[in-house]
Amino acid sequence: MSVKVHWLTENASAAKLINNVDAAALETDVCGINYISDLRNGGNLRTRDLVLLDSSTLKTMNGKTSRAFFGNLVDRRCSCVGILNADQIPRQSVFIKASEEFDMPVLCFGNQYSMSDIADNLYRAIISSETESILVPATDRRKDAPHDTNAFVEKILMNENANPQEIKMLCHLYGFDISTPRICFVIQPEIPEDGGASQQMKHVRSLIREAAGSATDNNPFRIFYMQYLNNLILFAFHNSFATQSTALDSAKRMAIDVAKTLINTDIRCHIGISKACTGWETIRLCFTQALQALELGSRMHPEWTVYSYRDDDVYQFLINNLSRDMLVSFYNESIRPLADYDRANNTDMLSTLHMYFECGRSLTQTAEKLFIHRNTMLYRMERIQQILDVDLKRTNESFRIQLGLYIMHLIQLPD
Repeated sequence: MSVKVHWLTENASAAKLINNVDAAALETDVCGINYISDLRNGGNLRTRDLVLLDSSTLKTMNGKTSRAFFGNLVDRRCSCVGILNADQIPRQSVFIKASEEFDMPVLCFGNQYSMSDIADNLYRAIISSETESILVPATDRRKDAPHDTNAFVEKILMNENANPQEIKMLCHLYGFDISTPRICFVIQPEIPEDGGASQQMKHVRSLIREAAGSATDNNPFRIFYMQYLNNLILFAFHNSFATQSTALDSAKRMAIDVAKTLINTDIRCHIGISKACTGWETIRLCFTQALQALELGSRMHPEWTVYSYRDDDVYQFLINNLSRDMLVSFYNESIRPLADYDRANNTDMLSTLHMYFECGRSLTQTAEKLFIHRNTMLYRMERIQQILDVDLKRTNESFRIQLGLYIMHLIQLPD
């Protein structure tokens, strides 16, 4: 693929750096890099050329000039990509408006990147399969195309004090839908730390996109992809959301498909899934839930591959709101007498109590599950209540003992 690139800027230092970029040295098929400084200078554009537009030019743009320039791009079926420093976002209302009006994708870069870094990396990325979608004219562009989302990760997912206006602007720039229910997936592939890790991670990304795309043939999701370190982050938007349960069932099926695809290529992975969330306020929460599901799930169920936050949400609530000292204190005052009794007498009263709650406090169902006579079950429950000094027919006491069982599982987890 060969593409002619035009960089439109009024920033003199940027123009100097851009003009110094040697396309041949990049070992790419990008050709004819040239710098234009006038919005009306569209005479040299050919069909499907790419125009890079930075915020310095848009500051001087008026409505008539911008419509003429973008109209010229549309007529020639050219693409236009905005270049923006992430820290400038709150001050770039004109840039945002142009992006909205002319369906212009915008790439955000952090402060650590110089203009020469941006030029070098962007020209390399233009011919890669990951960003080739930006070369498609606006009328043909897919809304769910992969994104270069470093700024999104840094400014929203990793920033607990993000400015609401900045979040909304970034969501618009990246095409992140804040009105549709979404579920976050954090995928952690097991990739060895060696010289080939980067190439293997690229292969993993490709496999995950293929698997998630295949899964969405049966699951009503649109996918938004990101990467942070060696974690792949997916936000799946559920267009036909009915209930939390149905959305999570679909999400688990998709996660299992992804895991199977990786395992078939000898790559083991772990996947954390959030609950379904809506609105700009819950984007970071959604991501945090997926991370927490991954962290706790891998400790509680090491033999599993997919972990759902909702499946363990009681445990998550306890971890997030109570210190370990508080958890241990509650355990000592609720369940520990029964645990001590089991150890001293080589009995299994704790398992009986756990099954009793799993069966909705039905003595008959619990007896059937444990393959014991109902009278034996009655005797065990009377003995358990004596040891714990409780009456499990009373809702308050029953809840306290059940909570104690949850806490017991938590404090026994390996660090």
